[in-house]
Amino acid sequence: MRTNLFSILTLVCISLCLDISAATPKSVCLNDPAYNGWDFWLGDWVVHDKSGKLQGHNSISKSNDGCFIDERWTSVNKTTGYSLNYYNPVSKLWSQKWVSAGSVIEYSGALTEPNKLVLEGYLFNQIQKTKSAFKGTWSLLDDGRVRQLFEIYNDEKKNWNVWFDGYYTKQPSSSKNKD
Repeated sequence: MRTNLFSILTLVCISLCLDISAATPKSVCLNDPAYNGWDFWLGDWVVHDKSGKLQGHNSISKSNDGCFIDERWTSVNKTTGYSLNYYNPVSKLWSQKWVSAGSVIEYSGALTEPNKLVLEGYLFNQIQKTKSAFKGTWSLLDDGRVRQLFEIYNDEKKNWNVWFDGYYTKQPSSSKNKD
C-alpha cells in the first residue's frame, strides 16, 4: 500500500511538473515584442564623438533567452565599462545598470517614439562620492548609426549639460544581434 501511494504521488508530481513546463514558453522575452524595443542598439560598434574623433568600441548583445541586453565598452584609452539592460513588463520601463571604474549609473525610462529610448536616473561618482541626476538618450539615425547622448544635471545652474555625445557605426562583421 505504501509503495502504491508513493508511486501515485510520484506520477502526480511528474504530471503536474510536465503540465507547468508545457504551459510555460521557453522564454517570455523572446515572444513578447516589448522586449525588442531597444534592438536597434544591438551589434558591434565603433564610437566617435560629434567631431568624428574615435572614442572607443562597444559590443551590445542579448543574453538569457532575450531577457537581457549586455553592453561591453572599451574606450580608446582602454578603460572599460559594462551594463546590464532589461525591460520590466510590469512597469513597462527599460532599466540600465552601468558599472565602470569610478562610476555607476542607474536609470530607467521608455521608448518616447520608435527607435528612441530615454532613460533618467543617477550617476554615482564613487571617487568623489557624489550623486548627480543623469539622462541617456539612444536614437536610431536615418543612416543606420545610433546616437547616444548623455546629459548630467548641474544643481548650481539648474540645467542639463552634455556629458557625452557619441555616434555609433555598426561594424560589418557584427553578428551579435540576438541569442
